[in-house]
Amino acid sequence: MTAIAQPAATTEAHTESTTALVKKHVTAVVSRLQGGYLSRPRSTSESVRALALLRRSLGAAGSTDPRMWALVLADMPERLVGPTSRSITEPTAAEKAVLAALTTYAVHQQAQQMPMHVVGVGLGEATRRLAAGGGDDPGGLDDAVVQRMHRVAMAQNDNLRQQSLRALITLMRSATPPVPLDYGRLAADLYLLQDLRYAPQVHLVWGRQLHTRPSSTANPEAHQSPDQHTPGESQ
Repeated sequence: MTAIAQPAATTEAHTESTTALVKKHVTAVVSRLQGGYLSRPRSTSESVRALALLRRSLGAAGSTDPRMWALVLADMPERLVGPTSRSITEPTAAEKAVLAALTTYAVHQQAQQMPMHVVGVGLGEATRRLAAGGGDDPGGLDDAVVQRMHRVAMAQNDNLRQQSLRALITLMRSATPPVPLDYGRLAADLYLLQDLRYAPQVHLVWGRQLHTRPSSTANPEAHQSPDQHTPGESQ
């Protein structure tokens, strides 16, 4: 597990912006790929090739394929890019989160004619949409789907988490209608989950999204990724 170190001299504004940078970068990349893939009269060949390459790169966090890393690293804020303080060959926590989010989006968008990246839909909310009305209770949640979500949350390492996440995302893609997800938010969550100190914050937000339906008077921050008090990453 990659530790996300917080420099002693880092201000709260700096630590807050690190997670926000991961989220912003992935949102920009996915929005560009999605726009090209869904363009009419036909998808752009660049986006189609890029998504196919990302699907072939599943789980390849240490891959040296320059075509794949061009998608991950191009225009990434300098503060998020390696080498890390631990190794010149190990990807940073941010790089791992970005790659995981992009490869998962590539699976989600495959063969879909509607956008699978939708800003504001957290993983817990997307799972609730997928599970709604399932099981024996018409007003409840399908327990099998909820268990899929639990496997993502309880995964003991990044590889197991990504495998469980892809299984859940495949169900979202196959649903009628398909269930979308905010991939910038997912990237931020995956970044934080690499440090055990911050995992409980992510799990709490996912649980709130899964088991409660936000009202117009509810505090919206209760259902958002914990951007505040999040760690910066030293290089």
